Amino acid sequence: GLARAELWALQMNRRDDAFDALVALRGTLDDPELVAKVDGATALYSHVTGNRELAETAASAAVAASVDDKPGVRLAVLIGAAFDRLFPGRYHDAAEAVEEGLGLADRPGERHNWVRLRIAQSLIGMFVGDLGTANEVVADSLRLADLSGIRPAHVVWLGLDAQLAQFTGDLSRAESRTREAIRAGDHVDDFGAAGFVRGDLGALLVELGRDVELGEGSSPIGLARARIRRAPAAAADAVAADLAQRTADAGYEMWAPWIAREAGRRGPAPTCADLLRGWAECHDGPVVGALGAHAVGVMEADGTRVVEAASTLEQLGYTMPSLDAYADGYRLVLDEAGTGSTLRRGVLRVRSLARTVRPSVPPALRARLDAVFHAADPVSYT
Repeated sequence: GLARAELWALQMNRRDDAFDALVALRGTLDDPELVAKVDGATALYSHVTGNRELAETAASAAVAASVDDKPGVRLAVLIGAAFDRLFPGRYHDAAEAVEEGLGLADRPGERHNWVRLRIAQSLIGMFVGDLGTANEVVADSLRLADLSGIRPAHVVWLGLDAQLAQFTGDLSRAESRTREAIRAGDHVDDFGAAGFVRGDLGALLVELGRDVELGEGSSPIGLARARIRRAPAAAADAVAADLAQRTADAGYEMWAPWIAREAGRRGPAPTCADLLRGWAECHDGPVVGALGAHAVGVMEADGTRVVEAASTLEQLGYTMPSLDAYADGYRLVLDEAGTGSTLRRGVLRVRSLARTVRPSVPPALRARLDAVFHAADPVSYT
């Protein structure tokens, strides 16, 4: 029953069937271990498909069953808790549940739950600023994919690898992995993961300056960044704020800051800056705080603050977001104080960082960086 519900939860137009099946299955069970497993699975699938109310109810029910000391009950509780904490940005609490859960899942018959917890582990690393762990988990999981026995998970690993590549500036790999994830998702009828990466591919192609038709087969969250990048600059703040807030309200708050930041890349974005400031207070780790400092600094024309945010992102390994922030920060510093030896040294270092992007820095960001490079040191630049 759980296996059938999982397949339905990931397929287009079968989500209601999946949750109906889980509710019906739960009503037939008396064994606390099996009840907890159904509640934990319901919490997991509900988070993944944006049913926040059901996810919270199921997670609470799973916790209520945790008085039973059976490993299966505890593991089900930990899986529900891990995703229940991950999605709203409580990454440290989620990491505790994942660590304990991986120990319980390392036994026969629990391979599928081990894979789920490893996905949570990689997401935590990606959002909290530990890209080393995230990359290690994803790389290991892609190597083991043929042995995992869980084909839909392979779509997730490919999508995560593509997202990490976008952060670190390997845009060639990001595109190839995203296309591979879409093919894999279509093969196993995984609408959720494939829909996200399909929309994310649209956003990447818009960033690279290519023509692309958006919408078909894409999830709203996956498509959000593409829509903002296509919006007129004057409308970017309103469009991004609406899409980011909808994402958070649907239960995907971990993705909302990355949607809101798109507006700050287009110019002052007061609504999104306020959203990011609020999310920075409740999301663990330094990443959202740096994204918020970038947006707030642009809004307040505080170049020093934006450059500091860029430095934080660079040190954490987020090359592309850091280049965005450097372009805005140094432009503002030049407007405020003009050029100088300290600024020139910083700009030269950013030029070196930009050369690490593969195959090259996208056109719109390249134009912004070139303007800063030329203004800071026109003789050496030319």
